[in-house]
Formats: sequence, structure tokens, C-alpha cells
Amino acid sequence: IIVVTVPRLSFMIKQNKKEEFDQLVFRIQKILIMMILPVTVGVAFLSREIIELVGGSSYLQGKTTLAILSGAIVFSLLATFYTSCIMIPLKLEKYVLIATIVSALTNIVLNFLFIHYFGHNGAAITTLISEGIVCGIGGYYSIKSGKLEMQMEFLFKVLTGSCFVAIICYFIRMLQITVICRTLIAIIVSVVFYFFVEVILQNEFFIEEMKVFLIYIIRRNRRD
Repeated sequence: IIVVTVPRLSFMIKQNKKEEFDQLVFRIQKILIMMILPVTVGVAFLSREIIELVGGSSYLQGKTTLAILSGAIVFSLLATFYTSCIMIPLKLEKYVLIATIVSALTNIVLNFLFIHYFGHNGAAITTLISEGIVCGIGGYYSIKSGKLEMQMEFLFKVLTGSCFVAIICYFIRMLQITVICRTLIAIIVSVVFYFFVEVILQNEFFIEEMKVFLIYIIRRNRRD
């Protein structure tokens, strides 16, 4: 989403289409949050199952590391969104460079401290903090530029749906079935519940995007 929209956003700025730029930026931000938060929660709660499926039971000690890094997904994608979709098209590259340097230096310094005490979990924590720094700086300058805002009602509805994902994953993990079955059931049930929660809460943006997606699928199938 981010990569393919950067040229379009840059073109809008060059053509002085500020209103269209703002609308597209707001839409991308909402889509990212709508997708990132439930996925992050799911990965965190199913970290044990994911590690066991990918690497086997001998690598289960990495489940905490994966859970921590799942949080870094949120910061990483939002940081990329702020820097690539807003700051660079607005010619705020100087602040992108500052954010990158501060993040890199923080990562190096904290690695010396955290890895010594927490091992690989320490490295994951420093990654989380470093991504959070870029995300924070990027978000600050994006808001300051007047090109970014967050609707708290929308965020609340997405967080509510993500909480249901966490609850579902937590209880499905208790089932005494194979790891792959447990993981698949958790994913399917979480997706279904997340969908229905957003509809029940009347998340208008979510509903509209689902309609657009379904119309696209139907039209594509008709062409085939």
C-alpha cells in the first residue's frame, strides 16, 4: 500500500492537489491501523504456535521475542507511512534523517545494555524502542504539517475488535488439538469475529472498504 502510493502522493503535491492528498493520506492511515492492530495482537498471542510451526519445539524460547517484535510491526509500518507518504512528499527529508539517526544511535546504545541482561529478548526490545522513536518523530512532524489527524472513535472501534482477537486467541490456545489446527481455527475465528465486531460497532470506514473490496472481487470474477 505504502510503496505504490508514494509516487501518486508526490504527484498530488506537485500539482497542488492538497485536498486529494489529505483524503488519500487519511485513507491509507486508517487502512494500515485497521489491518495492523488485529494482526499484531494475533501474532503476539499465537507466538508460541507460530514458532512451533516454523521452527519446531526446540525454538520455543523465541516465543517471547516474537511477541515483542509483533509490537514493532505497528511502529515500523506507521513510521514508514509517516516518512514515505507524508514527510518525503512534503520535502521534510531533514527530519526523516534526524529520526533515522536518533533511532540508530538509540538502538546501538541500548543493545549493549539490554542484550547483556535480557539476551535475544533485549535485542527485540531495542528494536521496538527504535521503531517507536521513528514512529513518534514521524507522527509529530506529520501532525505538525497539518496533513494528519486521528479519529478517536475509529481507533476505539479497531482496538475493541483487536481485544476480541486477543480473547479468542487466548482461549483457542487452550484446546488440546494439533498446533496447526489450533492456529488455523484461531485465525479463522478471529477474522470472523473482528469483522462482525466492526460491523456491530458501525465502523463506517471499515464497512465502506469491505464493500469496495467485495465489489472488486465480484467484478474480477466476472471478467475471468
